[in-house]
Amino acid sequence: MVQGAKHMKSSNAAANGGSSPQPKPQPKPKRRRKRLPRWADRLITIVIILIGVGLMTWPWILDRLEASGVFNQISTVSSTVDALSAEERERILLQARSFNEQLAGEATELPADQIEPYTQQLIFDRDPMMSWVDIPSIDVSMPIYHGTSEEVLMAGVGHLEGTSLPVGGTSTHCVLTAHSGMRNLSMFDDIHSLEPGDLVLLHTMNKTLAYKMVDSEVVLPEEMESLTIEPGADKVTLVTCTPYGVNDHRLLVHCVRTKYNKKDVDKQKSLARTAAMETGAFVVVGVSKPFQPPLSLRFRCIWVKHLLQAALPCILERFICYAEGSAYGTQRERRARHRRVRKDRTDR
Repeated sequence: MVQGAKHMKSSNAAANGGSSPQPKPQPKPKRRRKRLPRWADRLITIVIILIGVGLMTWPWILDRLEASGVFNQISTVSSTVDALSAEERERILLQARSFNEQLAGEATELPADQIEPYTQQLIFDRDPMMSWVDIPSIDVSMPIYHGTSEEVLMAGVGHLEGTSLPVGGTSTHCVLTAHSGMRNLSMFDDIHSLEPGDLVLLHTMNKTLAYKMVDSEVVLPEEMESLTIEPGADKVTLVTCTPYGVNDHRLLVHCVRTKYNKKDVDKQKSLARTAAMETGAFVVVGVSKPFQPPLSLRFRCIWVKHLLQAALPCILERFICYAEGSAYGTQRERRARHRRVRKDRTDR
C-alpha cells in the first residue's frame, strides 16, 4: 500500500510537470512610524503659533508705536488751541469761512481785501497743522497740513490747495490727500475698506465736524471733475494712490456732512477693535489647530497649506507696503520735517 501511495504521488507530480508546489510568500510586516514625544509635539505647536502670530501682528504693533507719536503731535496742537482766547478762535474761523465763501463765488462775511491768503489760513502759534482727521472704523487719526507737497505728505495728510478749508459750511468741498503704504504707519492704507455710513471726523479749532461715506471711485490722476464744489452741499473727499506698488490711479472716497453723534463714533471704534481681535483669534486657532495630537500628519499638512494660501496675500501686502514706504522715512525723520515746515512758516 505504501508503494501504491508513492506511485500515485509520482504520477501526480508527473501530471503537474514534474515540479512540487511552492509555498505562498509571507507579507512583510509594516514598519510602524515613530511618533514624536508629547513634549516635542507641544514645543513645535508653541513655536508655530508664535511665528504665525508674529508675522500677522508685527505691522499692527509698528503702526501702534508710530500712531502714539502722531497722537502726541495732535495733543500738543490741541493744547495750543485750548490756550487761545474765544475771540481769537472766532477770528480764525471767520477768516476760514470767508475764504471758503470767496472760493465758492458767494458773498463773504469779510471784505475781500481783508481775507488772508491760503498760507495764512488756520494758522495758530505758527504751527503748520491746520486740523486733524479721525476715521473711527479703520482706527486712523492723522494731522492735516497745508498743501500736498512731498514733504507735507511724508509728515501727514495734505489739504489740496484750491479746495475748501476744513471748517464745514454750505457750498464747501474739502479734499484731503495722503500716501498709502507708509513705512511703519497706516495713513490712508485702509480707506478702500470704508463702507457707506462710515464716519470721517474733522477736528478744527476745538470743533468736531462729522461726515459719512457715501461712495468711492477709482480714476486717473487727471480725472478730478468730482472734486468741484457743489452749490449747497458740504462734502469731504479722501484721496490716495492705488493700487499698491503701481500708484497710477487715484482712489476717491466721497463723504457728506452728517450730524455728530458720539454713540455712533464709539460704536464704529468698538467694531474696529473687535475686528482686530477676531483676526488675532483666527490666526492663533488656524495656526494651532493642525498641530493638535488627534489629527494625522497628512491632515496637518493640508491644513497648513490652506492656512498659508489664506494668510500669505495679507502678509505679502503688508511687506509691499513696508517696502514701498521705506523711502518715506521713520517717525524721527517725519518729526524733523514737521519742525522744518514750522520753521519755514515762522520765517514767513
